[in-house]
Amino acid sequence: MKERPSPAILRQLLRYEPETGKLFWLIRDRSFFATDKDHKWWNGRFAGKQAFTARCGSMNHRHGKIFGQSHRAHIVAWAIHYGEWPSDDVDHIHGVDAGDWIENLRVAGHSANMKNKALYKKNTSGVHGVYQRNGKWIASIRVDGKRTQIGSFDDFESAKAARLAVQKSEGFHANHGRTVQ
Repeated sequence: MKERPSPAILRQLLRYEPETGKLFWLIRDRSFFATDKDHKWWNGRFAGKQAFTARCGSMNHRHGKIFGQSHRAHIVAWAIHYGEWPSDDVDHIHGVDAGDWIENLRVAGHSANMKNKALYKKNTSGVHGVYQRNGKWIASIRVDGKRTQIGSFDDFESAKAARLAVQKSEGFHANHGRTVQ
């Protein structure tokens, strides 16, 4: 695998708007190209235009390529803004995967990132880990990859309260379980 471009190189290639989270291609220096023709073609086609506009699967992250290598927009944005590649996963605090404005980004390990997930679109109860089976409401939770059943309840509100209490005690982010359009 190729080495990632340094944040200094990223800053020569892209302009990042921290308030909007958008990335734009800058005019590239001739030194980035093998021929004058390629240099003129690339700048004529891409310079000044928004970069990293492709969507990445079901997660809805924006991504793009630099020197043929794919990168996620929020990680490139972090590297440009802070002058270094992030040391771990980058989480979208507000749960908006395409919301790459700097105030919405934080470095968080995978476990912390999983504690800040939006509600799945197929969820029918409106609460992570709460579902109905055989006339009972079941509350369960997954922490650090391990699934634990919290309990079985006669009513939805009791199952919801139990799940939310465990969520809080396990340090889940306040945004965990929010609905995102």
